[in-house]
Amino acid sequence: MIRVACVIALVGVVALSACVARAPVVQGKVVAVEPGGGVIRVQDELKPEAEPLAFDIATAEIGTAPKPGDIVRIVYRAGASSNQALRVMNLSRHQTSQ
Repeated sequence: MIRVACVIALVGVVALSACVARAPVVQGKVVAVEPGGGVIRVQDELKPEAEPLAFDIATAEIGTAPKPGDIVRIVYRAGASSNQALRVMNLSRHQTSQ
């Protein structure tokens, strides 16, 4: 009976984890880095006609620091007043190990 309850609980946890919303991702060109490097503005490559998006990168996990002109991919949390970057991947300056 305990084994059946554990299996049911495990199936429930797996089912609920599939319902968790994933963090959005944007990829595009860095158009500006504010002084101090705490905020960057990125032109979304999927929406080139839209205004550049601002991302707070102060607490983000960052590989190579982004500079204007770099292509980046950002995983972020959208907030009511700002977008909080969780991870910034600089695709322009990414080094591959070969």
